[in-house]
Amino acid sequence: PWEDLPDILAETSQLVASIRAVSQKEFEGFLLTLHHRLRDIQDFLLTARQGEEDSLRNQQKLDSEVRDELHNIRGAVQDDKGIPQIREDIESMMGRILGALDEFRHQEDLRREGVFQHVHAMMERMQTMEQEAADLKQSLENQREKAMHDALTGLPNRQAYDEQMAREYSRWRRHGHPLSLAVVDVDFF
Repeated sequence: PWEDLPDILAETSQLVASIRAVSQKEFEGFLLTLHHRLRDIQDFLLTARQGEEDSLRNQQKLDSEVRDELHNIRGAVQDDKGIPQIREDIESMMGRILGALDEFRHQEDLRREGVFQHVHAMMERMQTMEQEAADLKQSLENQREKAMHDALTGLPNRQAYDEQMAREYSRWRRHGHPLSLAVVDVDFF
């Protein structure tokens, strides 16, 4: 009956609005997740930069320690202490140089391991984010497909008709091939 038409239209608009609200919430959730992931990437880049600064400091410290020990060796050789004392001084200094090298290597290994762990964690997060994006895209496509078809009959609705008409018209304008259109209106369906 015609008097039921306003109620049916109101219910239909509420249904379309609820479908859009669900899609909007899913999209907002995705954007929030994306924001967190981008912040993680920024944190990673800051950590990597800090690691490079630490590495530079370690290299400068090693360079300074080696230079100091070499200066001490030169001084010990120039002083006339005798061969046994010079040998003992040089061996002591060489031990400190090797200790500084070992400490530098240890610090660099720790830094690299931290960076590798951080990179691995970021890769896992990126894979998760890619999967979430693919799932959201599929969900949005499913919602769009549902919005384009009548729930009762499964037939394309007016929105699907309008989109198909726009595509066909655009194709006709591009290629100039003949275009035919047949419209059937079924009363009292």
